[in-house]
Amino acid sequence: MQNTKHFFYRLILLVTMIGLIMGNLNTAVLAATTAKRETTPTSNIIIKGLESSDHSKAVPNAKINLTSTTDTKKSYLLTSNDEGLFNTIIDNQSGLKVNRVDVGEYVISSVENPIGYRLVGEELGLKVQVNETQSQIAIYYAEVAEGTITLNAKAADETPIPGVVFTATEKANGVVHQFSPTDTNGMTKLKLTADSYTIGLQSAPDGYTVSDELPFYSLGSKYEY
Repeated sequence: MQNTKHFFYRLILLVTMIGLIMGNLNTAVLAATTAKRETTPTSNIIIKGLESSDHSKAVPNAKINLTSTTDTKKSYLLTSNDEGLFNTIIDNQSGLKVNRVDVGEYVISSVENPIGYRLVGEELGLKVQVNETQSQIAIYYAEVAEGTITLNAKAADETPIPGVVFTATEKANGVVHQFSPTDTNGMTKLKLTADSYTIGLQSAPDGYTVSDELPFYSLGSKYEY
């Protein structure tokens, strides 16, 4: 009986020691997890998209690129949420989601504009300086207006020239838009979003060439030229 009691005491003592060890392990794991959370770096840049005409209104669901001015291979893709905050950052080199952007100067360019908006000042080269400490900046989007460019092809004697095909090239990004061929009156129209365009000649009937410099148009609102 005494041997049995002694066995139970040893068993209870062993179980108690195991419980204490496990408790210490859990405490150590919790402490390590807490320490890891504390050292997780916070984002060092916050960008928010706002309406250019009303800075209190956020413009959501846009994508932009940040490209380093000193190393063009270094760039980040930022996506904004429903509140206009660009809180998703992808390192374009690794394709991985990251929380911070390397320190340096970056050019901001639009990857995907929100429907009905365009990034203001992109053609001028928007730049942001990223430091170790958190930077908060705002970028602005303007509502996209439409305009119509009307062209008239005429010969030197003012005779209309049908069948001329013109192009309009966006000054900011080089996107080319093609007009329909001029009609019997030498007229053609093309509706375009607000932007700056350079007019070019894609084709003309045999015997005709461009004698004068083609015009440059800037569509800033819903006007017809």
